[in-house]
Formats: sequence, structure tokens, C-alpha cells
Amino acid sequence: MDFDFTAYLAKLLYLPPNQITIQFLTGGFCNVTVRASFTPPADLTRFCHSKSVPSIVVKYAPPFMATDPSQPLNVIRQHIEARALLLLDPMSPSPLPVSSLLIKYPNFRIPRFIHHDVESSVLMMTDLGTAVATVDKWLSRDPPPTVEEVQRVASDLGQFLAEFVMATREPSADVLARAPNSAMVDQFYSDSVNITRTVLNRHGVSDAETLVRRVERAFRDADKTDRCLGMVDLWTSNILIDPDNNICLVDWEHFGLSNASCELSMLVQSFHWLLLRSDSTYDLTERTNAFTQTMLQNYALRTPPPSLPFKRYALLAYGCLTINILDFFKSEFNENMRQMALEAGVGYLRAAGESVETIDSSIFDGSDWQNLTPHERLYERGRLMMAAR
Repeated sequence: MDFDFTAYLAKLLYLPPNQITIQFLTGGFCNVTVRASFTPPADLTRFCHSKSVPSIVVKYAPPFMATDPSQPLNVIRQHIEARALLLLDPMSPSPLPVSSLLIKYPNFRIPRFIHHDVESSVLMMTDLGTAVATVDKWLSRDPPPTVEEVQRVASDLGQFLAEFVMATREPSADVLARAPNSAMVDQFYSDSVNITRTVLNRHGVSDAETLVRRVERAFRDADKTDRCLGMVDLWTSNILIDPDNNICLVDWEHFGLSNASCELSMLVQSFHWLLLRSDSTYDLTERTNAFTQTMLQNYALRTPPPSLPFKRYALLAYGCLTINILDFFKSEFNENMRQMALEAGVGYLRAAGESVETIDSSIFDGSDWQNLTPHERLYERGRLMMAAR
């Protein structure tokens, strides 16, 4: 993606280009995110930052696809993220009440808003540090985190996410007006449904269209039960861990109205697909299982037991996303792994039935699951199928 970050920042911040160093972080399809370092530190007082900073994070999100500029992309995603950073910052002029969780949980951080250049499609935010790693890379680092570190981080994450859901459940019309996200959510769900249809048909699943329509209806009605605010695309790559085991949540491009079951299911599924990866050793699998189990146990401590609608959405969201990974990460799986993911995804979609009255509840039952929390039971069958590789 052709964008001159150095020239842009030099002009915006009145700095010589040789005082700016650009480090690519992520992106390429629809966004590019870089770290801009300044020598000496840059003065950001014009953006209401009281001190000079050695680095910032800059995201460029043009209104077209990087690989094909003739294909338009909706830049609303950057407006949503800029707004989310302000709404969730307890120090901003008018934050949402849920932002107080970032004071209650000082080990949780999100980037702070610096500047949004609408015309240039550039969003600037504070840098969370050069040593942060996504939670999946943190689990597989060398040397690996200790058992105590895994349990502590997972416990904190489960508690925070549960309290976030409870603090934002059934958001008012005023809150929704401050955090509109329907355009991005509709696109997210539409893409998920289309990928599910493609994968199921590619593998010759006999009831593919029935299952796809089931997912489509569920996503269409997702805002009718267990409504809350959320990231919508919450997964392992949006959770960073720093050297002090602080938890950083990034990429708020879909923030707004969501569904508690979909939020949890996407996150759990993103941990479970790590179990399928060809580079997952026995020790990494054990750490991933321990992390997910601890997270769900602590989530359950601060939320009510899952209702039947919650369970059905969990089945449909988990199943759909499990099938989606066959398209997103197909290069990482061998044929055996792909078959396991397909069986798990299809199994969950079939168990969801056509309504809460026709859920196949046997998917939540196992002979040795007596000590599992109700939230763990939602995903245990999928975990076992993924781990069986």
C-alpha cells in the first residue's frame, strides 16, 4: 500500500524527515499500521498531549482495497475506531460509563486517541510499547510464561470481559447513538455467512444451505438478545500482552452494539484453532487449554448462567467461525486438521437446531464434565475435537 508515512508526519508535526523512523507493524489488505519513532521526542501539545512522546502508532485506512484500488472499502471503520478510543478513555471529555473499568483494572490498557485526519484516512494513537505480543505469541514465547502467569492473565481477562458485558448490557438509545456500528457489523456478519457457504459447498456438506440459512437468521437477529457493547471481532490478535503482563486491547474498528454470546464464542474459537496449528507443541497446547479454561471460569463468576438463546448463539457463532478459519488460515492446516475443523464447525451448526426448542443439548454433556462451569460446557466438545489432531 503506497503511503508515505514519513512525509505525512513531517508535514503534520513540523519535523525534519530524518527525525522520524517508521516501523511496519501490521496490515496490507485494508489497513496499514506502523510505529513512528521520533528522535528527539515529538511535541504533541497541539493535540492536547501534555508531554513529548518518543513514538506513536499510525494507522492508514484508505477507501479502497490495497490489492485492488478499484474495489472500494468503507472508511467508516476508522471513524468507529477513533470514536471508540475516545468513548473508552476515562480521561476524555465525555467517556462512556464503562470506561471506568480501565481505572478499576489498571493492568488493562487501550490506545489513547491522538488525532484523526479524516481527509487523509489517518488515525494516530498512543504507542503501547515495542515489547507487546499478541496473546497467542505470548503463550508460545521462549521462555514460555509460567503457570502462574498464564492463570493470572487469563483470570484478569475473563473477569474484565465479563464486567464489560455486564456494564454495557441492553445499552440505551443514547449510548447506541454515540457508538453506531451497524454498517461494519452488517458487513462482518455478511462476510462470515458468505465464507461459511463457500466452505461448506466446497466440502460437499449435504445440508450446507440449511446450515447457512440458520447462521444468516441468527446473525440477523443477534441484536434481539444478550445485547451489549463489544469489539465484534474479538480474537487473539486483538489482545496484546506486555512484559509486565498487562493486557492491551487493540483494533476497535467494529466497536458498538454486539451480542454477548458472539463476543465470547469468537474469542474462545480463536484460542481453539491454535490447538490445530501445525506448530502447536504438547506444552503449548497445555498452556492454551489452561488459559482458555481459566478465562471461562472467571468469566462465569461475573455473569449469569447462559440462557437457552445464549447457548444457541454460542453454537452458531462458534460453528460459523470454526468453518471460517478453513478459509482464513487454510495454509496452516493439513488435510487431517481441515477435516477436524470442518467436523467441529458442522457439528455445532447442526446441534443449534432451528430454534432454542430444538437444540441438541447432548453437545454440552460429557461423562467427565461434572466439574466444568456452564460456560466451559458450551465449547468443550469443540475443544476436544480440535485438540484431537
